[in-house]
Amino acid sequence: MTERRQTCMRLTITVPLSLGLLAFGAAACGNDDTTNPAASSTSSNATTSTPTPRIDLDGRTFLSQSATDGGAPKTLVTGTQISLYFADGRVGGSGGCNSMGGDYTVDGDVLRATVLSMTEMACDEDRMAQDEWLAALLTGNPKVALDGDTLTITGATSTLVLLDREVADPDRALLGTVWKADTLIDGDAASSIADGVEVELRFGDDGQVNVRAGCNSGSATFDEGDGTITFGDLGITLMACDDAVMAVESHVLQVLDGEAEFTIEAARLTLTNGDAGLGLTAVEE
Repeated sequence: MTERRQTCMRLTITVPLSLGLLAFGAAACGNDDTTNPAASSTSSNATTSTPTPRIDLDGRTFLSQSATDGGAPKTLVTGTQISLYFADGRVGGSGGCNSMGGDYTVDGDVLRATVLSMTEMACDEDRMAQDEWLAALLTGNPKVALDGDTLTITGATSTLVLLDREVADPDRALLGTVWKADTLIDGDAASSIADGVEVELRFGDDGQVNVRAGCNSGSATFDEGDGTITFGDLGITLMACDDAVMAVESHVLQVLDGEAEFTIEAARLTLTNGDAGLGLTAVEE
């Protein structure tokens, strides 16, 4: 180190006209052997970039708001709404007829979904085509952008804009809502309630639930807990109806006997008591 500094001094004395150049060279010599903290900090800051925020879709469900295809607005089939949910590395949803699902990851701003499995219900051609359009969009490595509650999925020629389900279709209140049953649940099986058989529940803020059980009607007290409803004894009329209606009523009374578990998602209420359960929809009044 001492020898290099002496060499620089001799050059400065011998060739005075090159002082400016030699001063630069001396500075260069010094930089070779010592560390300049300020220079290192500047260099480090110059190479640091802000990471792209991770797009986290897990645990969320979205409902379609608008779509384009080939640059033009795409009108969804009347009576349909595209839904998508993301959970535990799986994406699933419906394009209007069948349900579909598969594994997914978000790579930067690109959604990568595997080949989606799909149910095989037969619907009209327009609904089937809408299913295929959605499946092609999801499996085409589209870009995704999440702005608060709005999810935009952009493919090569198509775009789908969706809104978080809890904003687009919030959970209905248990109390004060008329809930009409349309599904009987028996263990893992579910069946539809026949048209014309009226099963309705209305939970009041006075702790009373009014019941139409299929054939007869009545009321009972209830106590809402954390995910549970405990029903008191049900006072009910004693009319006789045909066997099919009475079978539905028997199932309803089983669900309303004692403590039942319940969940509400959007306009759907599910009540289960052991293996027996009811699926109900909020009725707009």
